[in-house]
Amino acid sequence: MAKTIYENGEWVPAHTHHIVPKHAGGTDDPENLIDLSIPGHADAHEKLFEDYGIEFDRSASLMLRGLIKWANSIIPESPEQKKRKRVDKVNLWRQRTKDRIVESMGGKCVCCGYKKSNGALAFHHLDPAEKDGSISRMMRDASNWKTIVKELRKCVMLCANCHTEVHDGSRMIAETAARFDESYLDYKNMPGR
Repeated sequence: MAKTIYENGEWVPAHTHHIVPKHAGGTDDPENLIDLSIPGHADAHEKLFEDYGIEFDRSASLMLRGLIKWANSIIPESPEQKKRKRVDKVNLWRQRTKDRIVESMGGKCVCCGYKKSNGALAFHHLDPAEKDGSISRMMRDASNWKTIVKELRKCVMLCANCHTEVHDGSRMIAETAARFDESYLDYKNMPGR
């Protein structure tokens, strides 16, 4: 059965606390131990932090008060968690890069004006002979922004339908179609940022 103490008219769960902390030379001898309620234990560690300035005591106080974000930050991540974190970071980079690319190319299909889903927008090379790579492959491989921009300058943005129609010859791209906006060259200083 779990330890309890009687406090404020009720029995509450108890923790054992070192009166003189181990980091200050305290021992595990029974005369140096006291049972405290969880809030009392948190208060005791807060007082120890004030007296000794040991970070462990402040962290213990926060953890005992239920503010366990700190505790999660010190638990080592498993290899699976580390991999998931890397994958999530790359996916976020890809999404932000696609959004940045769409903005830099005018935000919509140059033929029909479609802009509902960025996933349905593609980049058409005006001169296939100048194509050094696909924008989607560059995003997959996490190429740097300047490399992507170099390729974007050779493209216009089309929705999937218009892109298909351009390739089968049933749609033409206007000479005045929007191209890469050079103000996006330095993405850290883009308009509206």
